[in-house]
Amino acid sequence: MALTGREHMRSLVRVSRRWRRVCFDEPALWRSFTVRAYRVSETAAEQVLRLGRRAALLACAARHVRRFRWEEHTEELQSAAALCLYHCLGALRGSQLEQLQLSGPCTLLAGADAVAALQQLGSTVASLHLGACSAGPAGFAAAALGSHLRSLQLSTRELAAALLGSIAQMPQLAALRIEAYAWPDLSPLTRISQLRQLVLLDLRADGQDSMRPPALSTFPSCLERFSFESKHRSFQVAGCMLSRLRLWQGGTLDLGFEQGAAQHLPLPTLALGCCEPEAPLSELLGFLQPAGMPPRKFERLELSGKLPDPASLAGCTHLGQLSELPVACKLQMPVQPVEFGAEPIALVVAAQVRQAAHACLDTLDLSGNGIAILPAALSAATSLTHLTLDDNSLLWLIEAATPVLLALSRLQRLEIDNIGNADAPLLREWQLRMPRLRIVPMPV
Repeated sequence: MALTGREHMRSLVRVSRRWRRVCFDEPALWRSFTVRAYRVSETAAEQVLRLGRRAALLACAARHVRRFRWEEHTEELQSAAALCLYHCLGALRGSQLEQLQLSGPCTLLAGADAVAALQQLGSTVASLHLGACSAGPAGFAAAALGSHLRSLQLSTRELAAALLGSIAQMPQLAALRIEAYAWPDLSPLTRISQLRQLVLLDLRADGQDSMRPPALSTFPSCLERFSFESKHRSFQVAGCMLSRLRLWQGGTLDLGFEQGAAQHLPLPTLALGCCEPEAPLSELLGFLQPAGMPPRKFERLELSGKLPDPASLAGCTHLGQLSELPVACKLQMPVQPVEFGAEPIALVVAAQVRQAAHACLDTLDLSGNGIAILPAALSAATSLTHLTLDDNSLLWLIEAATPVLLALSRLQRLEIDNIGNADAPLLREWQLRMPRLRIVPMPV
């Protein structure tokens, strides 16, 4: 198999009975199994033949399958697809299936027959992924498997109140991710007593029914990781208008759907997308503190959206142990940016450096902020080891930046990809004077 690749599996099993037995007895070959209901330019007859073969192959290897994925992107040619799907679910009956992924409208999964077919999968299914699934089929799937699920990921156009109610009746659910364009009242989520990880993503660009996350104090105390994000609109938390709020304070749950989740970041990590510069961040950070427990000191702060007022940052006592500060606020540049374009960033950096106890800030990312000069306030961040300045097309690294860089005696990596200009002889001089410094990329 290492020589031929998995695409030749069908030919290999025909070589001999021994080869067929070896292929179907090897669990590593069948951990994951995918069926695509429809292909472009495929006739109905070709679809019937292909899906029949696929279902027969699954029947031979079902005992090894741990993740099954069904993909459909159209409601055409549904008769053959329906037959194949029910054959696949039947083949997986009593197997060791752990993850079930249903992608597309999945209108076939409706009614008592669908519920019965899903219930027969057994109690081993702990993770369910419903991608772009219609509300009806999503409700049937959640009802059929809800008593065993530990992880649920749902992407739908409109989150129906009835479906949300079904989800709220899963007390054993540990991880939940919902993407939707329209939202009902989300307070039922606070009844999931074992919820440890919650991700809510609002996809709608305009209109009513925006996402309104419940007050964090109403969730069970076991909730350690949450992310609320709106792609085009804003929501309010503790008086702050935000487009993003994420708090990660523990290892990501290994439940099968952690796109974009913090994997190797300093913890606790806090990400804020501010919609107004006057956001009362001090009140927000105080609001995020656990009741009856020692204060939470954030080690990584990610800033996006509008740049917060430095005065609001300066009063945040919970940032005293900050070690990483990525800033991606995409500043609006003035007419003459070289004169004062970097000033807002400089103020924010200065505020953070003053708050960092014992100058513990070691990673600073200012990528894509439109800065034009290197902020002089950086020279106070003496423990900085990693500085990223990528994608600042107006930034010039010239002789005036030398005192700032030389003050960063611990700096080991400087990233300057896609900046306005860098004086190569000057950069080489910096490296001679700072032997541990690596500049990426180094101009020729």
